[in-house]
Amino acid sequence: STKNLKLRGNVKTVSSNGYEFTTDSASYMTNKRQILSPDFVKLKGPKDNMGEGMMLTGNYLIANVNENTMKIYKDIKGSKKLNDGKTFDIKSNSVEMKGNQKEIHFIGQVVISYSEMTIRGPFAKFLYSSGDTEMNRLIVEGGVEVDYQDKKATSETLDLDLATNKFVFKGRPKLIQNEDELTGDQIIFLDGGKRVKVEKLKAEMK
Repeated sequence: STKNLKLRGNVKTVSSNGYEFTTDSASYMTNKRQILSPDFVKLKGPKDNMGEGMMLTGNYLIANVNENTMKIYKDIKGSKKLNDGKTFDIKSNSVEMKGNQKEIHFIGQVVISYSEMTIRGPFAKFLYSSGDTEMNRLIVEGGVEVDYQDKKATSETLDLDLATNKFVFKGRPKLIQNEDELTGDQIIFLDGGKRVKVEKLKAEMK
């Protein structure tokens, strides 16, 4: 009478942009046109030119058919293996995707580990290149902290290009190395942080 559905046992949902969700059970609510799963959820993203697809796990899935959105909540853990042997590991409170976009949004207490770096912020998104052939860009917004060896950098936003291994800190960027503090219009990490460029440098040496 309700036309609602319940599915149990290795339930798989595939989005229009190639993401595959696997969980133990799911329900389809006709009136809201939603797919719900309160169980442990695994997500596998499509492989691209940068490497393996993004792998994610979480503990609650809501997919809205009308809005073409998918959200996973609670204890998000993800990783992406790159062709150069490096791995992105990421944690957050929730993650959101839209079926008509090749983006992944991580929301709440985001922590990223990449190439000896730890990146923290309230919001981050992975983006594909214009040709949708590789997930090669990461943007962290809302206040960023990065720890790398003897360096600590902060800014309002961070734009990371995986293809060139270039980090651009914008919005009151600050770099602290040992006891020296550098600020400027932009702070750029090149070669994954091995070289640093500061535009319109303002330095405070201690």
